Amino acid sequence: MALYNDNQKLSIVLLSDLWGIYTSDWWLIYKNILGEKFKIIELDSRTIAKVPEHLKNEKDIHHFFIEEGIQNAVKYISQSTLKEVAIIAFSIGGTIAWQALLNNQEVHYLFAISSTRLRYERIIPKVETLLFYGEKDIYQPDKRWYQQHQISPIIFQNESHDFYMKSQNAVNICNTIINTIQTKTQ
Repeated sequence: MALYNDNQKLSIVLLSDLWGIYTSDWWLIYKNILGEKFKIIELDSRTIAKVPEHLKNEKDIHHFFIEEGIQNAVKYISQSTLKEVAIIAFSIGGTIAWQALLNNQEVHYLFAISSTRLRYERIIPKVETLLFYGEKDIYQPDKRWYQQHQISPIIFQNESHDFYMKSQNAVNICNTIINTIQTKTQ
């Protein structure tokens, strides 16, 4: 796969968690580190899911995503002409990306971070997939799910669901993503 071009940065999509891009300081860590190597396209899950502005608490926002937001966001991505090399998606964004990539052959990698709703997915996209979870996240897929889909996750020891928001974990995740893409595309 000859995707790497010294004259041009490869494009990647950063797809937010249910809180969106603009309320998250941790987001900048990923954008800055990955932006050194790749052209970044930011997608706000709240925006593409059409989450109403008046929803403020996590329970209500999550409920909206489950009822119609995931479908809205998947439709948005599916109708886009994504030709980026990778999607890096956080929490609910991982489920959105996963479902959108079931019919997309242009994206080569999915990096889903703390995407616990993947435990309900039965069909896997035909892209190289790497999953990251906190060891203490009780909602991550179980061992049987990983075995069934032949996926070996990267587990962050002694961490919970929001582990991706911590600076050092973000650096480690970014380095893994950079190394994975550069190793395969050079």
